[in-house]
Amino acid sequence: TSDMPLSPHLAINRVLEAVSTGLLAKDGPGLKDPCEREDIDTTANLDAQQREDLQSSAQEFLRKVHFRKIYEVLDLPKPEYKPRPNFKNKNKDKKEEEEGGSEAAATSEEPAVKKVKTEKA
Repeated sequence: TSDMPLSPHLAINRVLEAVSTGLLAKDGPGLKDPCEREDIDTTANLDAQQREDLQSSAQEFLRKVHFRKIYEVLDLPKPEYKPRPNFKNKNKDKKEEEEGGSEAAATSEEPAVKKVKTEKA
């Protein structure tokens, strides 16, 4: 339950957290069918190994989601992330260009001469 609507990311996290804590274990509370009037466990036909496999998979998937590898959980190709622009450095670079622009204009008036050392024989 939640006080407010959950985003898809948080909803997946909450389900994986619940399953990974042992909700489906033989001695756990189980998963009740909300459509039935009686308390019917929907996982009653699973044996102990299948329950443990589900719990282990949920733990693994939860780790992957937390470490931003949800594409592996959903069996999708790895997305290509574009680097975010760094606005702090952008403003700093602009200031340096403005300051350096006046210096560059002053130095561009003088010809650049490269001295070459020659040997006399």
